[in-house]
Amino acid sequence: MKHRRLFRLTNLRRATQALALLAFMVLFFQMEFPPLPMESAGGQYTIDAPTSLFFQLDPLLAFATWVAGRTFLAAFLLSLVVIASALLFNRAFCGWICPLGTLHQLCSAGRATGRQKVRRGRWQWNQKRNLKYLVLLFFMAGTLFGLHQVGWLDPLALLTRSLAVAVHPVLGVLFGGVVALLDKVGLSGPADLAIGLLRGRVIPFENRFFLNSLPIGLILLALLALNRWETRFWCRYLCPLGALLGTLARKTPLRLEKHDDRCTRCHRCLLYCQGGDQPIPGQPWIASECHFCGNCADICPEAALHFTLTRPGAAAPERAYLPDLDRRAVVGAALAGLAAAPLQLIGAERQESGGQVYKPTDRLIRPPGARAEDEFLSRCIRCGACMKACPTNARHPTLLEGGMPALWTPLVVPKIGYCDDRCTLCSQVCPTGAIASVTQGDRLGLDGHPLIKIGLAHVDRNRCLPWAFAKPCIVCEEVCPSIRGQKAIKLQPETVTAPDGRRVQVQKPVIDPRYCIGCGICENKCPVADSSAIVVTCVGETRSALNTITLPGGQ
Repeated sequence: MKHRRLFRLTNLRRATQALALLAFMVLFFQMEFPPLPMESAGGQYTIDAPTSLFFQLDPLLAFATWVAGRTFLAAFLLSLVVIASALLFNRAFCGWICPLGTLHQLCSAGRATGRQKVRRGRWQWNQKRNLKYLVLLFFMAGTLFGLHQVGWLDPLALLTRSLAVAVHPVLGVLFGGVVALLDKVGLSGPADLAIGLLRGRVIPFENRFFLNSLPIGLILLALLALNRWETRFWCRYLCPLGALLGTLARKTPLRLEKHDDRCTRCHRCLLYCQGGDQPIPGQPWIASECHFCGNCADICPEAALHFTLTRPGAAAPERAYLPDLDRRAVVGAALAGLAAAPLQLIGAERQESGGQVYKPTDRLIRPPGARAEDEFLSRCIRCGACMKACPTNARHPTLLEGGMPALWTPLVVPKIGYCDDRCTLCSQVCPTGAIASVTQGDRLGLDGHPLIKIGLAHVDRNRCLPWAFAKPCIVCEEVCPSIRGQKAIKLQPETVTAPDGRRVQVQKPVIDPRYCIGCGICENKCPVADSSAIVVTCVGETRSALNTITLPGGQ
């Protein structure tokens, strides 16, 4: 006799997943350059949406930031909600809230492929799933050295970074192509309507691209494609947050009660199980793998499965208390993380003996408000939020510009986009304070604040048109922002002899380092197209007391 359920947990779970994914995407799209404030065109840009909400729910990011950065962030107290859910309802966050988990579920294999996997016994536990626990141990060992590399594989940081630097720009390009096609076939009305509704909300204001976006986008595509091999492959084998929640859920009071006498071995529970936790009667249930999705209980035609809470003092139900890691594997993963951290730090920025500072490149320009490099790396989760929010496309993920520890952290590339002197959006969306909160007054040195400098401009006299070719040009001085009523680029009038022998009046640009904030607009707008005649390097940045130029008079 088949049993009909009046209430299906899966319906509630699907609605919650949809709402959580929608909320995540809404907050993601809010990491965007907003319209100018109404009061004046020179006002400060602000984002009022709680764009860091999902990051603050992540206990893995909270713990890694606390250990690596040696700092406690009160905003991460929200992660206690997720910890409590793991202690009571297994990995419910993975099955109900996690946006990356929802995408993996949507990309999972169809029923026909799933039936083949069931017949081949792929639903059974295998030791390869312990890999995610070893990944967690490896990264957490590195946090002891101040390396916050958990963000490489944390699901929320990985998804935000992939959307920001790969998916969202592609959407902009595709949208532009569709609009151009509509205009070409005479449908300019729908094109204008689409532009008004989507541009600046879902699609970028202008097409943008990011350095090193290809590997980041390919990683996301590969992880989604692996779901065709096994349902939620990422969640079962690789996710470090899932490993942390699974560890907390080992002895949860929630249990899956099985009635072997009712089971007809139809295998539907195995076919629809998201976590691969062996829900079928006759097998031990794996609490640490259960996403509490409710599929097994709701799909069972004989009502042979249902979830219940263990009463205090009741006998423990039969279940597999996994992870059951080999001691050698645990020690090996921890030691590997401890050994890899100092090896990576060899190539990273560091202070040498004698008061010198080593930098892998002079173009390692960090956003305004970025903390000193060691503290910055101990907080940055590589989420890409600052890159998404930048209105000028100036921030890009590093590859090896800052050494291996800095992989995918934000880098300012002035040749592609300058750092708007009125903008503080990157500090507003940073979830961990790696980029400290700054105001426009801080950036411009108003009301007694010291100037925030991210670098210093330098004139290459061998490429500059007035200096090298006796051609009039004042572009850099024209675009240079006024700081405390002064421009960092001054023009020196001089009559020079051109290569053809003519006497020409030119104005040669020189840099006044007292007022240069390293915004890079001069490099960005320089008419010398290939390699600009004026470039910005990170020397003189205020976040480093050692990366400076010693000037006469101590200036």
